[in-house]
Amino acid sequence: MKDTPNEIIEEEVFNNKVWLEATTLNMLPGEVVTFTIDDKSDNNADPVITQTTVNKDGKAFVLLELNNEIEHDQKVITSIEDSGYFKKGWWSIDEAGEQPITRAVPGMHVYFHIETTISDGEQVYVELYEDDNNEKEETGRGDKDEHQALVSTVTKEPSKYKIVNRGKIIKSIILDNFESSIDEDVDKQIELYFRCSYNKENVELPYNSNDYLVVGTLVIDRYKMPGLNGSGTDIANDLSYGTGKPRLCENEDDKFVACKIYDNGQVPKFKVEYESNGFDEEKHALFTNKKDLPVVESVLKKTNEDQGEVTEVSPNRFSVIIEETTRAKIDKTYVKTSKADDYYRQSEYTAQQATRNLKAKYTKEEIENLGDMMKVTVNTGESYLWLDFKIMEGLMVWGKLSSVLDQMIAKFRSNTGGIFENMTLTNSVKNNPSTKNYCRYVENYIAEKIKQETFQNITKIEDKEPDFEEKDEKNSLRRKKDKIKGKNIISDKLKLPVSFTRPSFTYKNNNNLLEGRTLAINDIWATEVILKELRNKEENYTVKYQVTLWDNFGLDKPDMQKFFYHGAGFRAWFVLQHIYGYKPFVTKITFEKEFKGNIKEGREERLKKQKIKEEELTPAQKRDWNKATSPLPSGSKW
Repeated sequence: MKDTPNEIIEEEVFNNKVWLEATTLNMLPGEVVTFTIDDKSDNNADPVITQTTVNKDGKAFVLLELNNEIEHDQKVITSIEDSGYFKKGWWSIDEAGEQPITRAVPGMHVYFHIETTISDGEQVYVELYEDDNNEKEETGRGDKDEHQALVSTVTKEPSKYKIVNRGKIIKSIILDNFESSIDEDVDKQIELYFRCSYNKENVELPYNSNDYLVVGTLVIDRYKMPGLNGSGTDIANDLSYGTGKPRLCENEDDKFVACKIYDNGQVPKFKVEYESNGFDEEKHALFTNKKDLPVVESVLKKTNEDQGEVTEVSPNRFSVIIEETTRAKIDKTYVKTSKADDYYRQSEYTAQQATRNLKAKYTKEEIENLGDMMKVTVNTGESYLWLDFKIMEGLMVWGKLSSVLDQMIAKFRSNTGGIFENMTLTNSVKNNPSTKNYCRYVENYIAEKIKQETFQNITKIEDKEPDFEEKDEKNSLRRKKDKIKGKNIISDKLKLPVSFTRPSFTYKNNNNLLEGRTLAINDIWATEVILKELRNKEENYTVKYQVTLWDNFGLDKPDMQKFFYHGAGFRAWFVLQHIYGYKPFVTKITFEKEFKGNIKEGREERLKKQKIKEEELTPAQKRDWNKATSPLPSGSKW
């Protein structure tokens, strides 16, 4: 074979295809020819090596395609006026491009449209990118935006080029495999756009970044918040703990009651962060008792131990707990005496007690006034209280949750607060009739919102703001938001539709007491529902959603004013928390569910179908169904 002469290939400016031809000597048809092609514009670039075979005429041909990809340092046209080829780019929910969108959920089938002056039949480089303005630059690229490779569902190969047809390019995209990108993003959502290139013209479409497609999950519902009371103003009472000596403040009736636990800045900040990004276990550790409030400093500090001198320091906001009478006794005369150490120790002890009661709600007197049996329990030794607690568990809990209760009691005894999660508990709750029925109402609500807003306006389904307990039940905010079980599911008391809030596991229903759910969680405190995925095909869809249920493993006074006051184990639990200062903690249950729907069927249409299914149940199943579907009881969680 005679070597072919070296030739420099000029860039083809009208097309991205170049044919390389070589004429061979002394080679038979079918023999392999290797081409080595150097990029003269980049001395650091590796040569391109490709092979082909000789045809019957002794020639070998190789098709080269120019790389039209936009690099980070290339000039990008940013307006329609400056573009000669690309006129417009937009996202839509339909192939015709008549229903534009800027918000989507993972799993959705969407389209990207490009209007162009490029001739029909020409190939255009079109690749998807994620706008990462908040992310660090990728190593070695200097490009903050992340490439999102698209793979053809037919060839299973990367899809980088599209052919112009009737002056348009349409990309059909299923928004899959974005979970990790969304989870890692600061805002828990990503913004998608396309980089397009043809004949040295590079653009990023849509031209306006406000028209990028925002992809992320949607918060559907939040009922109350983990760690806060029913009104969202302070600590949940059953998460409080102490030794019966709370800080007291005077109320409007001139009575002294326990002061607010959290200051005026902590709760509003928590609410804003929760509404924006959900619950963060580390950032919000104060509200699960994993993190403590700042310790109370002693009002007296030693300066010279040998001389026994002490000095008074400025108190922090909690130091007012230390009695004024104690401080009044310490003047310049007393601090010079030999009893200075006694004053110092007394001040230190008082500060330590104040620290132990930073989250206390009830005085010892209040607790003893709950009844004679409680007075006896308050004066029972700690070891006997733990014994009563364990005996109660052994007598009342049978089955799979017995070991879970052991873990929960051990966590309570460890006095560390925080969050408790357990898969056995999660499965028990998920498969309970009350939870299934709650999820049915959630699904019907989502279906109703999709029917009202359609796929195009999916963002209108989102509701990040938590709903708290309301005194005016007739003008319920949840009812105004249409978060109801059904138009014909009416409250006997109010004669109005009943809103759905959370599942409940009271001792009266579904063997909750003996199976351990009543002790472990009983009445769910707060809930969160997130739409994770929506797969749309014409008018049908499949929704995947995530439910998070929060409860507090602790007791408050209303719990002791009900039937469970008569149980020695429950009284022991209460005293361990509010007299011995053991920290309650937050229980978290998270699971995912799916349901199918049609865009024309909302809540009432689905309820009619579900009513038919209910009529097919056996009498025993109906009893469980009715117990689970009855409106939630009011008052204490027991």
